[in-house]
Amino acid sequence: MIRVQNWEFALSDFFAEKEHRPFDYGVWDCCLFVCSAIQVITGIDPAESFRGKYGSLHEALTLIKARYGVGTVPTVVEKVTAEHGMKEIPPAFAQRGDIVLLELAEDDFTLGMVHLNGTDVVFPHALLGLRRHPVLSPEAKKAWRV
Repeated sequence: MIRVQNWEFALSDFFAEKEHRPFDYGVWDCCLFVCSAIQVITGIDPAESFRGKYGSLHEALTLIKARYGVGTVPTVVEKVTAEHGMKEIPPAFAQRGDIVLLELAEDDFTLGMVHLNGTDVVFPHALLGLRRHPVLSPEAKKAWRV
């Protein structure tokens, strides 16, 4: 993927605009958040075929399973990133605008994007809007270059 000119400013505006937006399956969940951010950075929407097609976790997992044969967040992220040529990298090498998969509790995964500060992963939270978590933490399981 190729980043558009001045993507940093566009991503900064995107984060500021969405800072207080709460998590909402099918509208503003972790995968749609990251794909929207990727669209800001590159002009390409990796979630185009998923948008507006689910409204709950169950519906999301059913859609994912029908398309990819599996129904987990880590697997769908691996499939979508591969489809769009985003190379997997160690989380410790993730930079601003890269994707990071966090495991916040056992089998409780969320997808986020490295903040422009380069040290935090940003992801939508059910009650808190955008939340931050350190990139260099044991919870960061995988990462992909955007």
